[in-house]
Order: sequence, then structure tokens, then C-alpha cells
Amino acid sequence: QIYNTQNSPQENMNISLSPITSPNTSLLLKPSIHWYYSNPGGSWNPFSYRDSEKLEAAYSTRSSGSDEVQLQVSTDGGRYDVNMAARQRIPVYWDGLASAIRRCSWFYRGNNDIMQPYNEDKAKILEEHYATAVKLKTFPMRVELGNGETVIINSQTMMVQYTHLAAASEQNAPRLGKR
Repeated sequence: QIYNTQNSPQENMNISLSPITSPNTSLLLKPSIHWYYSNPGGSWNPFSYRDSEKLEAAYSTRSSGSDEVQLQVSTDGGRYDVNMAARQRIPVYWDGLASAIRRCSWFYRGNNDIMQPYNEDKAKILEEHYATAVKLKTFPMRVELGNGETVIINSQTMMVQYTHLAAASEQNAPRLGKR
């Protein structure tokens, strides 16, 4: 059996092994999911690998329709609680603002070369198109995300996002993306 080694984003020390299934000789790997929380400045930081696994377990239980739904998950050594229904990270021992959380599988290189997660709706669109491109071997594939954002999936390992400015003739430099 073939295995895929996947690192969680920005955590090179934590490696998980997942079996690869290859129907019709197309290798479509299950996406590596990691959870992030927002900072007041608008950037996103990853939860620890352990917290991310707890959040994913709670999400999976909730998604499967189980009666044992865990709506609140303790993170950061008990300093924060995550409300899964509201998608918020809330400080436990002090007054502070809640921050948004996000389930992430697709990332783009943002400012200062830091990988930032796509929102969940865009990640779902990218995953659907990626799966189609891998199964049908139709690379490159152009994906319109709305608001002037276009992603070109060139291969199983290469993607580029173009973000258009207000003026039709101007365009930002393309951003590299990662699954």
C-alpha cells in the first residue's frame, strides 16, 4: 500500500500518514485539514496540531449528525474555548474579543510570504474543481472564485491565483497556492 506523508501547514514537525487510494490510476489524496483562528490585524494563525485534531473530531461528529455533538472545545491548554456552532474562539480567564475560526484545506501565499487560508466556501469550490481535474486529468483548470479572483490549477502540486484590481488593465501579482 502507498502512503502519503502530509505536514500540517506551518508545523513541519508533525507528520501524519494516510493511505492513498488510486481509482483509475488517478491519485486523489484526501485533503489535509487544519484549523486556524483570526488575529485582530486580519491575519490567520494555525491552532496547534493537537487542538486542530480535537476541532476536526468535533466537526466530524457534528457533520455526521451524531447525537453526541460537542459544541464547545477547549484549546490552548484551556485558555480558550471554541464554540463550534458560532465558529468563534473565546478567552476563558479574561475579558477579550472573540475571534473567528476556520476549517482550512487550501492556502495562498499572502503578505510577507505567509500562507493564509482560503475561506471555507472558496476552499470547497477549489477542492471540487481539483478533484475533477485529477480524475479527468484536465490540467490546467481555470476556476473563477468571484470578486475578480481567478485560480489556475496547473497540476496536482501547482496552483496560481490572480486577483484583479478595480481598473481593468491593472492586476496584482499572482499568488501561489497550496492544497
